[in-house]
Amino acid sequence: MKAILSYVLAALLIVSSASAIQQLPPSTMDADCAELGYDFAVAQWDYMGSSYVKIDEAGGYTTNVVGDNQEANWTSSTSIAGVIVATANETHDYNGVASSETVEADGIAKITMCGRAPSSPGDGITGSHNLIGPGAGVPEFSTLTLGAAVALGLLGVLYLRKH
Repeated sequence: MKAILSYVLAALLIVSSASAIQQLPPSTMDADCAELGYDFAVAQWDYMGSSYVKIDEAGGYTTNVVGDNQEANWTSSTSIAGVIVATANETHDYNGVASSETVEADGIAKITMCGRAPSSPGDGITGSHNLIGPGAGVPEFSTLTLGAAVALGLLGVLYLRKH
C-alpha cells in the first residue's frame, strides 16, 4: 500500500510540475521595443508630476533620466540601441547606439530604452537583459506541486527512519 501511495505521489509531482511551467506574456516595455524592431527593453521611465520615475529596468543595466516633460537627459551604464519617447499624441524613436543623450518632445509621458541582442546586425551591443521574469518562461509552481513535494519529502524521511 505504501509503495502504491509513493508511486501516486511521484506521478502527481511530475504531472503538476510539468503543467506548472507556463510562458508569461511579454512585459509592456519589451512589446514597445519589439514593435519598433528592437530585441528587448532596457528600462522604462515615466514622467510623473515634476520628475521621471523608473518603472522597470532589466538586469545588468543602470539607467537614469532627469528633466521635465519637454526635455529629458538620459544615461545608461551600457550602450542603448534606441530610445522611444512617448507623448500623449505621438511616439518618437531615437535610433542609434549611445550611453547618454538628450531627447526633446512636447509633453513627454514615457521614455523606454531598448537594446539589441549581440547577434542582431548593426549595433553590436553586448549588454544582457534580465532572463528571469515576464516573457522568460519561468516555472510557476502550484500549490499542488508544493504539497506533493512536501509529502514526498515526509515519506522519504519516514522511510529513512525505518531503515
